[in-house]
Amino acid sequence: PQSFSFYETLYYGRIPILFTHAVRYPLEHLVAYDAFSFRIAEDDVLETGSILKRILREHPEKDLHTRCVRACKTWNAFFREEVFFPRLFTMLEEYLRRGV
Repeated sequence: PQSFSFYETLYYGRIPILFTHAVRYPLEHLVAYDAFSFRIAEDDVLETGSILKRILREHPEKDLHTRCVRACKTWNAFFREEVFFPRLFTMLEEYLRRGV
């Protein structure tokens, strides 16, 4: 989730593929990542091609389109520079105020 291409994917309204369940994603308490992405376990990374083919078979085009729209909306709502940094600073101020 710290890669530039992850955020590019959201910006362009495409479906990100997340390759782990153990990582904490930015703003995960606010962002419903599973609503617009697919996850592949790290142990299954060598099977990515067949997993993606299965995902495309099992998910109707309407669902895939909906995920693309949600990805773009997520970018605009949470990760655009004008939105993300003010939210980040507010969260940091709150943590510091609570002594976390």
